[in-house]
Amino acid sequence: MYKLYCAQCTLISLIVSCHFSIACTLSSLLLRLLSLIFILIYAIIGAVGGCNMRKESEDSKRLDETFRILNDRINYVYQFVMLYNSYIMSEHTCGTGHMVTMIEAHTLTYIEENPGTTVTELAKYWNKTKGALSQTVTHLVNKGLVSRHKTEQNAKTVLLYPTEDGRRLSQAHRLYNTIDISKTLNDLLKDCTMEEIDSFYKVLGSYIKLLKNDFE
Repeated sequence: MYKLYCAQCTLISLIVSCHFSIACTLSSLLLRLLSLIFILIYAIIGAVGGCNMRKESEDSKRLDETFRILNDRINYVYQFVMLYNSYIMSEHTCGTGHMVTMIEAHTLTYIEENPGTTVTELAKYWNKTKGALSQTVTHLVNKGLVSRHKTEQNAKTVLLYPTEDGRRLSQAHRLYNTIDISKTLNDLLKDCTMEEIDSFYKVLGSYIKLLKNDFE
């Protein structure tokens, strides 16, 4: 009986040992499996993150490239505006002895072509403030090129007329402008076709409309 009991104990011990060994093996396999799952998850997250980073990098490159192209184009406009502004603010005599800026000359010509105009009408035509045009008109008055006349009906309404010197300068300005524009056109034709120049003025006209709409 004792031997049978020992045998049973040995068998039970072996079974328990086997179960424990199997359990340990399964636990080890489970831990490895979980480790592999976590590694796989991290790999997937890393891959997705890498794809997102690459996508963001590609988007950033495309944005930079688009910005450079548009910026290069708009820089031409900025340079043109700044250089032309310096040109129209510089003074010329137009051969009459009176030193006037291009803005003053063009304002004077408008007044000569539209005698009795007002600062309000000038401001609307040139898309400038009344204050800015009032200063230009004042310069022309001080130079003896424009005269102011109040109306009998409304003392607040001031009409503008060119003086005799103003008419002469306006006519000289037309001649000066015609020669200058012709010379500029000939210079442009060295690098551009007439069709390209016409297209430039067409685009410029559309651009002016867009800018005027922004100020309305």
